[in-house]
Amino acid sequence: MASAYGDALRGLQTRWAGFEGRDPGAWSYWDYPGFFSVLRERLEDPGFGMAYENNRQGGFWGCSFGWDSASVEGLNNVYLQFENDQLCFKVQVLDEPKQSELRDLVSRKLLEAAEGSGLRVEKPARFGKGTYMTVARLSTSPLAGGLDWDRLVGRLREARDLVAKTCDLLVASSTAPPTCKKCGGPLEGEGLCPACFAAEA
Repeated sequence: MASAYGDALRGLQTRWAGFEGRDPGAWSYWDYPGFFSVLRERLEDPGFGMAYENNRQGGFWGCSFGWDSASVEGLNNVYLQFENDQLCFKVQVLDEPKQSELRDLVSRKLLEAAEGSGLRVEKPARFGKGTYMTVARLSTSPLAGGLDWDRLVGRLREARDLVAKTCDLLVASSTAPPTCKKCGGPLEGEGLCPACFAAEA
C-alpha cells in the first residue's frame, strides 16, 4: 500500500513539474497546479491559495492572492486570481443586494487607478453575478511570450499594487463630502447645489 501511494505521489509530482519545459500556450490540465505551486513560493504572498474551480464552462485551475479588504461598507475583499493563464481582478461581496452596485464601483475605480500604471486592463465582456465576481482583467496574459519568472513576478506585484491603489480610491470616495452632480461644488445632501438648481429652474 505504501509503495503504491509513493508511486502515485511521484507520478503526480512528475506531472506537476512538466510545465517548465513547455510553452504556456501548450499547457494542459496538470500543468497549471504545478505552475501555481512554484508561483506560491516565488510570490511570497500570505493569502495565496489554489484550487480547481467548477463552473458552467467546465471549470479551470485557479490561484488567488493580493487580498485587500478596502474598508468600504459591504465590500469584503478585492483580490487577484489566475484563471488558467488569465489574470483577473475580482471582488468578494457577501451582501447580495449590494453585489452589482459594488462590482460596478470597483470596476470603475480599478480602471481609473490603472491609467498611467503600465498595466493594460479591461472590463470583462460581460459582468457576472454572485459573491465572487470579475471586475477587470489584464488585456494580455502575463504568460504571453513564454514563462520568464522575474518578469512574471514583477508584473504580478504591479497588479497587486494596483489592487491596493484601487482600494485607496474606494476609501477616499466613500469618505469624501458630497458634491454637486453638475458643477462638482460642495453640497449638503444629494443632487444639485443651490446655484445649479436655480439655473435649471
